[in-house]
Amino acid sequence: MENIINEFEQELQSNSLRLTGQRKLIYGVLSENKDRHLTVEEIHSILIRKGSGTSVATVYRTLALLEEHRLAGRLCLGDGCVRYQLLDPLEKHEHHHLVCERCGKVIDFMSDMMDVIENQALCEYGFQVKNHRVKLYGICRECRLKEKNEDSSAKGETVFRISRR
Repeated sequence: MENIINEFEQELQSNSLRLTGQRKLIYGVLSENKDRHLTVEEIHSILIRKGSGTSVATVYRTLALLEEHRLAGRLCLGDGCVRYQLLDPLEKHEHHHLVCERCGKVIDFMSDMMDVIENQALCEYGFQVKNHRVKLYGICRECRLKEKNEDSSAKGETVFRISRR
């Protein structure tokens, strides 16, 4: 994590900004939860549990700064909550999101299909895509399995679970 913080500090310094203790803490929370998409409230709650007196306003300001420098990304799912996650500064492609309509789980995924679409937009329409966001809504594996098991139980069928080790 120290390496990630150093990269963050260099990015801030190259833009004449300082790495304050609060910025470091907020960046650290995102880094520790890089597989999750956290709301401002969740980030603030984690900071409070760690004993930080960082205000919600500071969390908002720091997230805006991280977004501006493409170090964090914002995800809006239409439920009124904005979620944030760290972005890999070395990653050239945008990642996409699979959103489960049952449990709300968000899964990151990569696909080169958008490259094909962007190239088509450029070749056929002269339109150069600068950015895109893809969210696919559906039902995740766990919820599908749960539904299948519930359906089987309702029909009186025996369900066997095989665990992988």
